[in-house]
Amino acid sequence: MPVPPDKIASYLFQSRIEGPVWLEPEEIALLHARRSEAEFEATSLSALKDANEKSLRRADAKLSEIALIQNILSPIRRLPLEILSQIFEHVCLPKYHERPDEDVINTTFALCQVCIAWRMAAYTTPAIWSKICIELDRKPETFSGDVTWVKEWLTRSRGLPLDIYLFLIDVWHVVTQDVKDRVNECLDFILNFHSQIRTLDLSGYPPFFIPLFRLPRASMPLLESVSIRVTDYDNDDDSVENLIQQHPFVEVLLGAPRLQTLKIQESGCQMSIVQGLALPVEQLTSLEIGADKKSAFDPIAYLNMLRHCTNLRSLKIGFPRRTTRHLSLFGSHNSFPLFLPSLKSLDILNGYYGGEFLSCFSVPLLKDLTLRMFGQANMLDLPTALSGLQSRSMTVLSSLALQVILNVDTAPVSQNLVAILAMFPTLDEFRLSITSIVSRFDLGPILQALTFVKGRPVLLPKLTVIDLELTAIRMDRTTDEYPSDLTSLVLSRWWPDNSELLVHNGDHEEKTSEHPGMSKLRQVILRGICYKGADIAPISALSGLNLTLEECLRLK
Repeated sequence: MPVPPDKIASYLFQSRIEGPVWLEPEEIALLHARRSEAEFEATSLSALKDANEKSLRRADAKLSEIALIQNILSPIRRLPLEILSQIFEHVCLPKYHERPDEDVINTTFALCQVCIAWRMAAYTTPAIWSKICIELDRKPETFSGDVTWVKEWLTRSRGLPLDIYLFLIDVWHVVTQDVKDRVNECLDFILNFHSQIRTLDLSGYPPFFIPLFRLPRASMPLLESVSIRVTDYDNDDDSVENLIQQHPFVEVLLGAPRLQTLKIQESGCQMSIVQGLALPVEQLTSLEIGADKKSAFDPIAYLNMLRHCTNLRSLKIGFPRRTTRHLSLFGSHNSFPLFLPSLKSLDILNGYYGGEFLSCFSVPLLKDLTLRMFGQANMLDLPTALSGLQSRSMTVLSSLALQVILNVDTAPVSQNLVAILAMFPTLDEFRLSITSIVSRFDLGPILQALTFVKGRPVLLPKLTVIDLELTAIRMDRTTDEYPSDLTSLVLSRWWPDNSELLVHNGDHEEKTSEHPGMSKLRQVILRGICYKGADIAPISALSGLNLTLEECLRLK
């Protein structure tokens, strides 16, 4: 057997190899030869019928030598550490802008258990330790034992900005006090790294937020995004109201110059957590705030905050359940003006206050508007509210999305929708989602109004995208029939490319269009509709038109 070079010998005498292995081609060939010889000798020793104890020990030694050589020759060991680290980051970390989940922890720990070399490579890759996501309802066993691993995990991030996600709502009321103590210990470990936190996403009952609320201002200088979801206890001692009484002026979110994104969701709350938080509202560019129908507090807390959000570019807001104490909340624009000079996207879940909330706004730069409404009464008030909004703002709206739930006669709603569309001639995207609980919603008047007819004023001349969703919650079906007027609408707003006509103008010819000032329809999206092949055949093959069917039922 050839004598191995010193470098190979150094690998062969190591009990375990923790880092990459660098070998020349001739050294690899030498190791292959040595492995073949060892395999032959081990096979020969094992085949001896009268093998004595010494022969068996020699066979075991050869098997160990073979395993060591295979370990040295493993292709993964010849990867540079930088490449291996990049692979780990690709496997462990979520894609850009995606929220991580519990799999971040599972995947990272799984890689560390493959071998000592991978573990050492993972330990020296700080990026994979910069995100942590714990979901108590999915893996309650996370808190069944020692939680010091959380501290070790974050220590390996080596000062990188941290993204923290803790979801502790769904099973909090049924877990033992021992588990709750470990959850608090885990949060304490995390908040010890407060100066590194970039993203903080917390969901829990009011007592869960106490360690966070105790931090002073400027504790999180790298903070960019905060999401707080709070579910109120039935127990008054552990309610949001009690939390605010104990911590009436929480400053932890102040002194964070990079904080621009804030999300607050409240469930079952009788007082808004906003009333106890000092917020850097002037620097926010994206705000999502809302309360579910179980909540019943005065929305004035939201409006007072919005008055100072002068740099907002995106706002999504939903109001708590309306009570008799809050019947005349908004009044006129003059009594409660909200001027948001930078706002471009507005999304309102407005199930309880109808168009009243819109009466507060002036939004001159608004481009995208989404309204989620419930009930015919709110829809009947909507044209007046939107007319006032448009007269104050003179906005050039490009996208309008309406999501409506109707439980009574739907006929007047169609007329109102046509009136609303006429207010925004610059729209290039229109999205409509109708859920009718009692009677079928007739899209006909809307589709007919949008159909281009030569010689008639064009409604939404710039329209390029139309998105329609119909859901009929009746005993016989949960989908609705294909609207027959849709085909005419699409065909009237589509034309072949280069379809201009040549018109004689004196001594020369000019190109003109049969659709002057109009944009060509580019995309049609249908959701929750029953259709036959013959229904969509005239429009499915149109060149340049993207027809998308989602959750639709094809009939025979």
